[in-house]
Amino acid sequence: MKKQALAFLTLFSLILMLSVYYVTLPNEVTSVMSDEDTADAADEQPQQRETSATLQEEIAARMSEKLNEAQAVMADSAAGEAEKEAALQTIEANETVSQLQQQVIDHLQEKGWDCAVEISDGVCRVTLFEQDEDKAGVTQVMNETYSVVNGNYLIEVAFKSA
Repeated sequence: MKKQALAFLTLFSLILMLSVYYVTLPNEVTSVMSDEDTADAADEQPQQRETSATLQEEIAARMSEKLNEAQAVMADSAAGEAEKEAALQTIEANETVSQLQQQVIDHLQEKGWDCAVEISDGVCRVTLFEQDEDKAGVTQVMNETYSVVNGNYLIEVAFKSA
């Protein structure tokens, strides 16, 4: 029985000593190990091509996140009247921007462009997919977008290809 207890204590102290050693290692050593793991995981995943739908989903997710934050403020009983009013304005602005984004997307898709649209900070960003980068095309997209947003936003056009 003494041999078993001695073996157990020896192994336990070894494990304890190694865990203390690992915890006291500088962050650089452990971050290199995790970077290698994530690099391997990234190599295993096939490269996905970014499409207008995936980009629009990312934009919608960011807007949804802002909306959730504003709704949390509205639901918080400790929030002041001014905070709740600001949150309500944020919610209304988000809904308006979301509807306007969808109108721009629908209008541009009717004209034959595969695109994603993000409106924020007074800028309407239109990302065109698989389109030729020519001045006439950009002018046409900007004019069509301008007709939907009624000149209320600065318009930016970007291109993405495969």
